[in-house]
Amino acid sequence: MLRACCSNIYTAEKGIYKYCGSPTYTLGRLTGFGAAISFRSIPLFVASIGDLILINLFNYFVEQPFVQRMYLSKQIE
Repeated sequence: MLRACCSNIYTAEKGIYKYCGSPTYTLGRLTGFGAAISFRSIPLFVASIGDLILINLFNYFVEQPFVQRMYLSKQIE
């Protein structure tokens, strides 16, 4: 159910979008974890976790509802 609610408007059944509806907000944030490992920094690791949580909350509560209102409502009419 979460996948249907949070998937992108241009849902693809191939490639990375098949497994991750918004790769920018999930996989793109892995660079913070890479930096934390590279610098062996616990504060950077904690900040990366916070960043990942906050950006996904933004995507879920702000961006995806806007995209659905903007594009899906036009398809229904």
